[in-house]
Amino acid sequence: MHDFKNKTDEELLDWLDKWTITINQDQQVVITELEKRSIDKLKKLIDSFSSSSERYSKRILFLTWVLVVLTIVLVIIAL
Repeated sequence: MHDFKNKTDEELLDWLDKWTITINQDQQVVITELEKRSIDKLKKLIDSFSSSSERYSKRILFLTWVLVVLTIVLVIIAL
C-alpha cells in the first residue's frame, strides 16, 4: 500500500495522473483487442454466408437444368 499521508498535494496529483494514464492505456488495449475479435468474427460470418450461398446457387442451377431437361423430355413424349 502506498503511503499517501506523507505526500504533498502535487505528489498525490502526479501519482494520480500516472495511474490514470496507465489505466487509459490498458483500456485502449482491451478495446482494440475486442475490436479485432469482433472484426474477425464478422469476417468468419461473412465467409460462411458466402460459401453457403455459393453451394445454394450451384444447387439451384443444377435443379433448373434438371427441370429444363425433364420439361423437354415430357414435351417430346407428349408429341
